Amino acid sequence: MTAVLRRRRRIEPAPIPTEPTERSCAAFSYTVRFQRRKTISLHVLNDGAFEVRAPVGYHDEWINEFVNSRTVWALGARERQLQRQQWRQPVAQGAESWFLGEALTLQIERGERFVAAVDGELLRVRAPDPEDYAAVDRRLRLWYRAQAAHIFAERLADCCKRFPRPVAVPPLALRKMRRRWGSCSRDGRITLNVDMVRLPPELIDYVIMHELCHLFEFNHGPRFYRLQSEAVPNWRALEERLRRF
Repeated sequence: MTAVLRRRRRIEPAPIPTEPTERSCAAFSYTVRFQRRKTISLHVLNDGAFEVRAPVGYHDEWINEFVNSRTVWALGARERQLQRQQWRQPVAQGAESWFLGEALTLQIERGERFVAAVDGELLRVRAPDPEDYAAVDRRLRLWYRAQAAHIFAERLADCCKRFPRPVAVPPLALRKMRRRWGSCSRDGRITLNVDMVRLPPELIDYVIMHELCHLFEFNHGPRFYRLQSEAVPNWRALEERLRRF
């Protein structure tokens, strides 16, 4: 008897639905997109809309159950995202520009050279070309960085004095960071996000205290949190506020 290896007929994959479908739960409406994937996920889009990405053939009942289980997270994530967008408005005449927790109105005027200063509820900016928003944005970023360098150094020295353990003022560096407000290296250098100068002073102090704790506990274990609770008794409330930015 001869065994014959027969060529299997190629089975074409089922087409993926290309058109999104609109659904709703008790708290919000959302769009469902079916994709070639193994997991289901819920996303908050830039405009605050919700989108579910699900595997092809995923049952409606499973989708509804998943969305309902993520409702609290989804609403909180959208609130935080919309607040971040408001906090980071593009540079334009009359736009909001945050500084030390205050939403200042940007007032751009013509001047011989670039000057920026806080004046009550205004952030007054003088520039050679007040309509060149790209140039104003570049110079304003430098102004924010200079303010951050001065304020962070001052706050770091003060936090070291108030820290529950004796600590010398560590080296400080400033960086633009997308996902963190601060970090502490193993050699004792503290790095702070330049954008943190837009936060209220008490949140700046909390981040600095958090990083100072890492000088003694280079982890997030129980001893770290005991030290942080000693340094900042209300750190949980501050952490919740920080998540909104």
